[in-house]
Amino acid sequence: MLLIASTSVFAQNLPPVISNTQFELSGNNLLTLTYDLEDAESDAVTVTFRATERGGLVFDFNTANATGDVGPGIASGTGKQIQWDYSAYATAQPDFRLMLVADDLQPVDIQAIVDQVDSTRLYDDLDFLEGIRHYTANPTHLQATKDFIEFQFQQNNLETYLHEFDYGNYGAANIIGRQIGTANEAQTYILGGHFDTVFDAPGADDNGSAVAGMLEAMRVLSPYSFKKSVKFIGFDLEEAGLVGSLKYVQNGILPGEGMAGMIDFEMIGYYSEAPNSQTLPAGFDILFQEAYNEVASQEFKGNFITDVGKTGNSQVLMDAYDSASTAFVPQLRVIPVEAPPAWQVLTPDLGRSDHAPFWVADIPAIMLTDGANFRNLNYHTPNDK
Repeated sequence: MLLIASTSVFAQNLPPVISNTQFELSGNNLLTLTYDLEDAESDAVTVTFRATERGGLVFDFNTANATGDVGPGIASGTGKQIQWDYSAYATAQPDFRLMLVADDLQPVDIQAIVDQVDSTRLYDDLDFLEGIRHYTANPTHLQATKDFIEFQFQQNNLETYLHEFDYGNYGAANIIGRQIGTANEAQTYILGGHFDTVFDAPGADDNGSAVAGMLEAMRVLSPYSFKKSVKFIGFDLEEAGLVGSLKYVQNGILPGEGMAGMIDFEMIGYYSEAPNSQTLPAGFDILFQEAYNEVASQEFKGNFITDVGKTGNSQVLMDAYDSASTAFVPQLRVIPVEAPPAWQVLTPDLGRSDHAPFWVADIPAIMLTDGANFRNLNYHTPNDK
């Protein structure tokens, strides 16, 4: 029996804490769950109890008949108790997965969460990741990188597993850490980036910067709980033709899992205040006049992140990212670019990363990027350090 004890995200106060959780099954199909509850501000807490079978994606068992210290208005104290008649799900050896959520319904302080981002951790991760991560040119560092990502997910209490597939003689794997939602857990957001490199590049920006960013987002977000699920994914074999993300979209999405949106980190580490350090693809000024004018307004400096979405697919996700950046990281310059419906023909450069298979499958996705070779001239060379 696996118990997930969760708390919610709160503003200016400490969240309620569930501890000392124990359970007992009796012969009359009664499960008794005992726990201690503490809220530093002595707020009345809403406690939610949910259940499913072991390994279940969705907590869809009917627990409405649970009694005791469950529901709104639960005060702090020890020896809290919930009893649930599980007769409807009784088997010879009942094997459940349970979720217990405590929420003091306080407003969320997003800024306090954003402020936890630690540049030292980002630097240390990038320092470790730098080095050729290619399945034939340096399989040793590639495997060390995969092990590192998996270990970080496990250390931060995510449901961690590998989405494995073969690529010739190479045993490839997307590395997944799932932060389960507390209310609508079947709906999932993905934060991801590829961890491999081309055969001769140490890949600091491409794509070590993205992996470091994804891992830091994971560390900051993992202590909290959210209504929907979040998956952090390191994609394999992007440099071989988006192979890992294609495989994931084809057969890595779990049965019954809905994809609410995907954020693809693709080279986010290269920045320049030098005029004319940012170039643009041919025809960019015609197709994306507003974005072109914005870049030109600061002498084509490479001092921004590009938020790339797709018309009819990504607008809500783009708007959410842009507005959140403005509100909580106002010093970050963000320029949105919306790819046309015929992006594969008109703007293929906008589909050169792991968001593209999600676009093809009509799953909302955006790519965050520093512009790759249109800014970083070390792209795909031994100088990407």
